[in-house]
Amino acid sequence: MPKQRNIEVNVEVMDGKDVQNRMPQVGSRGAFLALTLLGTAGWYVASVSAAEVASPVADRPTFETRVVEVHKSVKSIGVELNAKSVLCSRADYSRPMLKVLIPELAGITLLDHQNTGAGAPCVTTGQVCDLDGVIGPQLILQGRDGHEQIQVEVKAERVENVDHEQKKCQINLREEVITVIRGQTLTHERWADLGERSYADCVAASTGGAR
Repeated sequence: MPKQRNIEVNVEVMDGKDVQNRMPQVGSRGAFLALTLLGTAGWYVASVSAAEVASPVADRPTFETRVVEVHKSVKSIGVELNAKSVLCSRADYSRPMLKVLIPELAGITLLDHQNTGAGAPCVTTGQVCDLDGVIGPQLILQGRDGHEQIQVEVKAERVENVDHEQKKCQINLREEVITVIRGQTLTHERWADLGERSYADCVAASTGGAR
């Protein structure tokens, strides 16, 4: 495990109960799919020092969520673009979404980015496919099947749901994959429940991003 450092960190803060209500649980492995969380209203960013995190705050809310980046990497991987890998799929979605299957993602991510029955990890444009085909596989295929090398960013964040009244701290891991394929930005997000952590750890001066 990387060592924690007393450094200045960027922390996203929102009401902890709201976060817990918006993270639907998926599967038996405790993973959470939270694609809609990216657009959730009410998130804001505050730059605070480690000392400020540790200091008591008079108007601190009873429930608090802190998001700390713990890992970021960019890898170059290959992707096959054809009718089997670029498709519209309802897997784990309410409507058919445009996505690309990328088996190589399994080797560079911590969590399983494969949707139910998909056959491989995937990324999505976040767009709903339409009957006219304007939003569909051809938006990415562009009439050209083939193999391409793409740059994939993988970012992991520790999400601390802190109950200051009960002196409890629940930890989740959020992992996001971001890439661009033929001009289209595609992403995928997974959540995992890491269980409870010492309340003191969550508010101590040592809380911060690891490199």
